[in-house]
Amino acid sequence: MLEDLKNINYSLTKDNFIYFMVDVFGNNRYDITSLSVLCNHAPGRLQLLFSDLLNYCIAFEWVLREENVYFLSPSIIKYIDDKEKLNDKLVKDSVIMLFNANLINADMFIYEANTDKIRFKNERFSLEFSIVRNALISQGLFEIRRTTKRTYFYLSETYFNFVSSFIKQQKKKLSLDQLKRKLEENEKSGDLAERFVLEFEQKRLPASLRSKIRIISSIDVTAGYDIVSFESANSLEIDRFIEVKAINHEKRFFWSQNEYEVAKLKGNRYYLYLVELNNIRKADYKPIIICDPVNSVMKSDEWLVETQTFCVRHISS
Repeated sequence: MLEDLKNINYSLTKDNFIYFMVDVFGNNRYDITSLSVLCNHAPGRLQLLFSDLLNYCIAFEWVLREENVYFLSPSIIKYIDDKEKLNDKLVKDSVIMLFNANLINADMFIYEANTDKIRFKNERFSLEFSIVRNALISQGLFEIRRTTKRTYFYLSETYFNFVSSFIKQQKKKLSLDQLKRKLEENEKSGDLAERFVLEFEQKRLPASLRSKIRIISSIDVTAGYDIVSFESANSLEIDRFIEVKAINHEKRFFWSQNEYEVAKLKGNRYYLYLVELNNIRKADYKPIIICDPVNSVMKSDEWLVETQTFCVRHISS
């Protein structure tokens, strides 16, 4: 049904959708003629183009049809008394359907440390569906930043966690069947270790900075680190980049070439946090924290480095 969106030329906005669903439809059922008349009486600022708006809502299954009668989906009706919750529902429905149709995918998103934002690679999005992208900008999914050279699309703060979790779910589905079990085991350990480090950092830093400490590994697997944080309460920007490794008593972990190269670039702003999962429930447990591992691990007598993607094993007594 999303293919029908290619035939829509009129730019639709958040206000269009809200008015159409709350003030035109509500809990009522209408034939096509009645809907057209009601839309023609919309306030001038809304400029409702009836056919495009109806087809858009049908494509996303917000409006249903039985014979010649149209009505709102029950999943939409329960939100019509709260316009902001309704808009949030529409945005999330749109994201889910676009992911499921592969019109957007995980490769279209990248985390930018310098802005602490998830950037949407608009150049990879089909121009045939630009009407949807523009609607989502109006609805608050994307924020626009323009420079003299280009326009950037960033995911809004409101939907950071929602899209992050959805990207993660998609990546799970794309895993090769023969590796699925092993990948899920590794991911579970990694998720647990990352969550522990996130909470550890939130306790280490003042409340004013805690909301900006983020797990970004599910968004950008090429970043070379899992968590962005701050050196101290005096930090004015993100300046601690943390790669989390779940380890056992052998203190052995794998470090990829990409992670190593990023660590070289970040220097003393790059950290390894080694987390023994068996100990994280102890109240006084702290992970092993290694600053600038390119120098403090790779050039240390306390660690044995075996070249594969670097296999690192702690050898000190």
